[in-house]
Amino acid sequence: TSIGRSCDEYVSDEVFLTEIREQLSDMKEQITKILETCDEQLQIMETSEDIGHLQKQLFLLISYSIVSKI
Repeated sequence: TSIGRSCDEYVSDEVFLTEIREQLSDMKEQITKILETCDEQLQIMETSEDIGHLQKQLFLLISYSIVSKI
């Protein structure tokens, strides 16, 4: 029995590690896409909140102008 490892064992480890690196890279890309989507959704939500706030202000302004004309 030889002490140490055969060349084939090192090669198979390297192939395995390369596959893991590729999978991690793919996962990183997927996570990045998910985060971008979440960020877009958050911006949309913030924008709709801003629009809601503006609608309330506009309603109050219109109400005030109607009341002040009476």
